[in-house]
Amino acid sequence: MSSEDTIKNALKEGKAVLGWSAVERSAKRGDVGTIIYSSNCPGSTIKSIQYYSRVAGTESLEFSGNSTRLGQICGKPFNVTVIGIKK
Repeated sequence: MSSEDTIKNALKEGKAVLGWSAVERSAKRGDVGTIIYSSNCPGSTIKSIQYYSRVAGTESLEFSGNSTRLGQICGKPFNVTVIGIKK
C-alpha cells in the first residue's frame, strides 16, 4: 500500500492528526503509530520528529511529495508538513 493510500485510509477512519504541534502532543502521549513528514519539512522539525519517534517507538517516514501535495491528499486548502497516524 502506498503512503498516499495509507494517509487517505487514516483520514477516512478518523485516525489522522495534522500539523506538527498536534502530532507532537499525540506522540508524547503515545497515541501515534506513524509520523509522516513532507519532503520540504524544515530540518529542525525533522530532528524533533526523529527524536519523538525514537522515544515513543513509532515509525517516521518521509513523504515523497512536498507540503502542498500532502495538503491536497488530506483534502485541505493549505500546506500540511506533518501528519500522524494514530495506533
